[in-house]
Amino acid sequence: MWCCAQAAKRTMPKGTKPIIVQSKKDEVEVIYAEQCKFTWTKGLEESYPNCTIASGDKAKIFIYNRVLINGKGEGTWFQPVFSKNDFKMADREEDKDSLLDQIYDDFNATNERFSDDMKVEFPVAGKMDKTQMFALLSQFGDCKRCMMKGCPPVNMSTGKDEIFEGIVPAQYSFKWNKSLNDTFKLELADGADMVLSSFDCIKIQKGKVISFAPHFDAQVNIKPAGKSGAA
Repeated sequence: MWCCAQAAKRTMPKGTKPIIVQSKKDEVEVIYAEQCKFTWTKGLEESYPNCTIASGDKAKIFIYNRVLINGKGEGTWFQPVFSKNDFKMADREEDKDSLLDQIYDDFNATNERFSDDMKVEFPVAGKMDKTQMFALLSQFGDCKRCMMKGCPPVNMSTGKDEIFEGIVPAQYSFKWNKSLNDTFKLELADGADMVLSSFDCIKIQKGKVISFAPHFDAQVNIKPAGKSGAA
C-alpha cells in the first residue's frame, strides 16, 4: 500500500506510546497507533476501487500496528490493523458512532453484543469466560471508559467466517480494589483513583464480540489518575 501512497507522513498521536506485553518467554508483542496522511494516487484507486477519493486528493488512514519481537530484537511478525472503510479525506473528522463505540458505551454483562461463548484473556489474570470477566471488571470501582485522546477504534474484516478483528484504544478510570493486587501482582492502595490504558483486541462475528483480550502491561499501564497514558 505505502508504495502507492504519495508523500506519506506517518505519526503517532500526541501523548500516545506503544504498549508492550510479554508474549512468550523470549518474545514481546507491541501495538502502536499511527495516523498516516498522504496523497491519493491512481495505484490506490485501483487497489481500493470502492473508496470515493480521487487521485491527487489529500487523504488519511488510522492504523494499529501489531509486531512480535524476539529476544534478539528482531521483528518476526507484523500486522497493520486498519479498515478500507476508514480511508478519509484529510480534513474529515473521525467517526464516533461505530459499532465499537456503541459496544463500549454500553459495556456491561446485559449487553447482548457480548456473546455468551466469548473467549477472554487478560494479561497476568489469564483466560476466563464472560461471567468471570465481568466479575473481574466489577472490582474496578466506579469504572468509566473512554477512548484514548486522538485514537479512534478500528475494526477490519478478516475475510473469514464474517469475523472482524478490532482494536479499541481504551482508558478505564476507576477506584482500586485491594483484591486486584493479587490478580495483577501489584501493590496499590485500596480505594486509590487509577487509570488503566489498554489497546483492547477484540473479534466480532455477526455483530457479537466472540473474543476479548486487553493488551496492557499491568506494571506499566496501570497508573494513578493524573499520570495516565499509553506508556
